[in-house]
Amino acid sequence: MKNPRWILFAVGMAMLAGAISCAPPPLFHPSDWPELPGIKAGDSADQVLKVLGPPTGTVDGWWSDCYRFDMDYQIWLYKRTGRVIFDRWSHRVVQTQADPGQAGTTMGD
Repeated sequence: MKNPRWILFAVGMAMLAGAISCAPPPLFHPSDWPELPGIKAGDSADQVLKVLGPPTGTVDGWWSDCYRFDMDYQIWLYKRTGRVIFDRWSHRVVQTQADPGQAGTTMGD
């Protein structure tokens, strides 16, 4: 029979690994971005298309609003203009971020 300490250690490490893998990303305060003119929270995707045209890229996934992280957002990227963040369920604008440095294809550019 194996040493019970090793079994407890193995079970403890497995539990720790499981807890770490389910942890959200670290909390941080994002940069303050000015809003894009002509678009406001609650606008539809059609309104955004009328004002800005089609996005140069889109991203699904993590988005941070102060200290809230969520996976229910889609971000439309506009090269040298900024980002429009949509709630993926209601398809309404949550926030806009004017960013002249936005490359337009991914968030990491």
